[in-house]
Amino acid sequence: MFVAEIYIKNTMLDGVVGMKKLNNYTETVVEQVLKEILADRDDICKCETCQLDIMAKALNNLPPQYYVTDRGEVFSKLLASYLDTRTKVVTEVTKAIMQVSRQPHHAANEVADK
Repeated sequence: MFVAEIYIKNTMLDGVVGMKKLNNYTETVVEQVLKEILADRDDICKCETCQLDIMAKALNNLPPQYYVTDRGEVFSKLLASYLDTRTKVVTEVTKAIMQVSRQPHHAANEVADK
């Protein structure tokens, strides 16, 4: 899974209180949209390098939506912005696919799962 996971220690004077997880909702949606697009298209390189390049290019053009959670906690408030976020993500992932497809960061013999 490509979801950014950063653990933040909540500290007090006497030590660590607990562990929280920082998530970027936009990254989750980008990963989901990319998987859907790749499943429907055979003309796009599906190697790990190209997938990560596509995600990076798309994410660099989208605003992050970070939230902090305990593991397993559900965030229904993020679902409210899903459709708006998804529309923007589809646009940016499509642009990133075109860019990476024109200039992949691997040699032709390194292509996998195309």
